[in-house]
Amino acid sequence: MNYLYIINHQHLFPYAIGITYQQFEKILPKFSSALRSAEHKKAYEKIRLRDIGGGRKPTLRTDRQKLFFILLYYKIYPTYRLAQVIYEFEYSNIFYWQKFLEKVLENTLGYELTLPTVKVSGLTMLFEVCPLLRNFIVDATERRIQRPKDNKTQALYYSGKKKCHTVKNQILINPYNRKILSISAAVFGTIHPDFATP
Repeated sequence: MNYLYIINHQHLFPYAIGITYQQFEKILPKFSSALRSAEHKKAYEKIRLRDIGGGRKPTLRTDRQKLFFILLYYKIYPTYRLAQVIYEFEYSNIFYWQKFLEKVLENTLGYELTLPTVKVSGLTMLFEVCPLLRNFIVDATERRIQRPKDNKTQALYYSGKKKCHTVKNQILINPYNRKILSISAAVFGTIHPDFATP
């Protein structure tokens, strides 16, 4: 995946890794600190044949690339072969970076990460794997607003689905007592409601 492309299209961050560019930048300093510690430990855990920093240049050269790599991996959870197609580097490198960076990310977040051990084929199986999902429903509402006068602003609010100008909210509901548990902040009509911030 061309990292420079998504840096130049920052609105795509939530679609790729599940968080906004601003959230990504907020995590980055702590990730960098955890990465330096992991790199230092790895550099001195065995006898070296060359100086630190010697040899071939790494496939992922910057901290941003490394953080984006591991977040994208956890977001889409590809097979190693599919990851090889997405990231455009060798299978062995995919395996190495995933194993190395997942520990760095866990130290950054302060908790252990887990990936699915089974593939979910339907809603019934989803509830078997994640029974707590039965306790709430996530939905979105779209409310019509008056068309803003400014042309650039009005484009942000235009909903292709409703064919009018709207704002959206994501809502979390308990299906048993029908209580609303959470309502997200309103987002522009052009934004998918899955990425509204609670």
